[in-house]
Amino acid sequence: MKVLFNDLRPQWDAIRDALSPELVNILQNGPYILGENVQRFESLFAKSCSTSYAIGVSNGTDALKLVIQAIDYPHPKKIPVLIPSNGYIADALAPMYLGHPIVLIDCDQYYNIDADKVCEWSYENNYPECIIIPVHLYGQPCDMVRISGASPNATIIGDCSQAHGATIKNLPIGSFGIASVFSLYPTKNLGAMGDAGVIVTNNESLYKKIMALRDYGSYDRIDYHHMGWNNRLDEIQALILRHKLPYLKEWNNNRRHIASIYDKHLMGYVDIPKIAPYAEGSVYHMYTIRCKNRDGLQKYLNEREVGTLIRYPIPLHKVSLFKEKHFLSLPLSEQYASEIISLPMHPFMTEEQVMFVVQCIKEFINA
Repeated sequence: MKVLFNDLRPQWDAIRDALSPELVNILQNGPYILGENVQRFESLFAKSCSTSYAIGVSNGTDALKLVIQAIDYPHPKKIPVLIPSNGYIADALAPMYLGHPIVLIDCDQYYNIDADKVCEWSYENNYPECIIIPVHLYGQPCDMVRISGASPNATIIGDCSQAHGATIKNLPIGSFGIASVFSLYPTKNLGAMGDAGVIVTNNESLYKKIMALRDYGSYDRIDYHHMGWNNRLDEIQALILRHKLPYLKEWNNNRRHIASIYDKHLMGYVDIPKIAPYAEGSVYHMYTIRCKNRDGLQKYLNEREVGTLIRYPIPLHKVSLFKEKHFLSLPLSEQYASEIISLPMHPFMTEEQVMFVVQCIKEFINA
């Protein structure tokens, strides 16, 4: 049996009939950038996150860059930015583009930035002004309550790119911090059919700055007030996202069901994902396990046409970009990077497919 790591085709099947006439209308009549569909998607997405504002942008990295720039524009303060080492390079690049030094923090047992380590760093540095970017990895929320209390001088920007629809204390994940950013890359829980991103916030001043910064620094497309960018969301992607958004809860529930089958049958064979006590579970952007012989397991699964992915094989403090920065050892990030492997996970997997993956893993472990 061939089991794809991800399969996006059924998503198109779900939205095709309702979307197609509107898509043809855009192609025939326009507008193509920042039109009605962008505005409608922004309104719906803000409501889904219980925030006042949403801003559609070009991708998740640009979303993070725009928020950081808007926070201290026009007089940038090169304050440190704390990010997890167990994560994607985009979270480092966005602040680095703007001249901010980064501080890499080890992960906890849930694969997220360790809130205790964040608090320790703040205390040891006398609670300096800083930015903290908690990344809700694999769909599992970070400990936002603890992180938010780490320092009175910290600004919190949530990276929710792998956690669309997740909640903490029944509050949407995007409602924490001064702002939150989402990548809408096609493989995300809510994904476009190309590059896209969105920012949510309750801060009106920040919202207005970001709206200008995404469009060359103009509030009215006549005068130019800031040194902005071309980071706009196009109409076609906004239309697709608007039609997918109503399915997000159902698709996340499907992911949780698939994860529950994995949990039941893989417990005791590999290290299955742990669920943090401060959140209402994961939305399982990925189902990531740990295995001491990870490379052997991946080879075994690949030979049986079971798709897998390793996110992320090198912790950020070990990538070539930072080889001169002499970051301290971050033991959990290093250990997990050598053991993690993500199994097939998407809302349309059948139980037969899940059980085939389980069977292959058990055969490998028992061999």
